[in-house]
Amino acid sequence: MTHRQLYAILACAFVVVCALSAWLGWTLGERDHLREVMAHRVSLETLMAERIESVNDKAPADRIVQAILKAADKHRLDPLLALMVAEVESDYNPLAVGLAGERGIFQITKRTARVLNLEWDEAFDIEKNADAGIAYLAKHLQDNLNRKALSRYNGGSRAYAEQVLARYKNLRVDP
Repeated sequence: MTHRQLYAILACAFVVVCALSAWLGWTLGERDHLREVMAHRVSLETLMAERIESVNDKAPADRIVQAILKAADKHRLDPLLALMVAEVESDYNPLAVGLAGERGIFQITKRTARVLNLEWDEAFDIEKNADAGIAYLAKHLQDNLNRKALSRYNGGSRAYAEQVLARYKNLRVDP
């Protein structure tokens, strides 16, 4: 084997090693990012479950957390804001019934259920209630978190909006 052939082989090997290193570096970076996102999601789930259990130790915290996270992702809403709405509405009681007949953790009214195509007898279902409540809240907020939008969710109560926002600001943790 001549020196020229050896250098050609080494040059090709170097190109292959550089390409593999770049590819592995990208993959490792992506894996690390995914690991960080998953760790944040787990800490968010833990925070939410602890909050639910501290308010209502009989509530099915894991199921409520998963329902809120799924609906919040679907409707592009901060899950911690949704969590505080559910807390103020029902203290996370999936069987809660309000004075005007509202049902579930998000206290869905019959009228709202109709608007959101939720069968009235399904309003106590945690997942369906969370999806409907968060969809309704997201519709009112439309990327603008303010007292007026929150109060519209509850029929115009400014005190309600203040209560949700105060709890939300105390709970909010940035990644």
